Amino acid sequence: LGPANLPDADKLTVWIKEQCMLAAEIYNITAKDFEVEKSWINRMLINSQGRCHNHIIANQQPTDLIAIFYLSNPIMGSNLLIVNNGQPRLLPSEIEANDIFELKSNEGSLIIHQPNLWHAVSKHQSYEPRICFVYHLKAIN
Repeated sequence: LGPANLPDADKLTVWIKEQCMLAAEIYNITAKDFEVEKSWINRMLINSQGRCHNHIIANQQPTDLIAIFYLSNPIMGSNLLIVNNGQPRLLPSEIEANDIFELKSNEGSLIIHQPNLWHAVSKHQSYEPRICFVYHLKAIN
């Protein structure tokens, strides 16, 4: 079902869509509203990390925006790594340090980006999990 479909998540989903309306101006996206195409929960445990990727899916019309809401991210938790000249499936340790910009995220942080943005997730170094909700959002005109 994903977090967008959980019984008590409607207020969070409405807020995320409102924030996407603000971001739409920055990204030159025309929209009267946004709809959630899909959503899922991502949990990072100690020593896990996320390989370099973007959210473009071959032979599919790309979604307009990606929203990541951090439900929890403890001290020594993992962060989003924006990757210049990204290559799919590389571990963060395989990417040149000068090609990485790290976005620190805390509980309650919301990061919105376009689907073509190459990114990875730094190594999670806490025994407490990092939990975030990821949304694919499509503009409604």
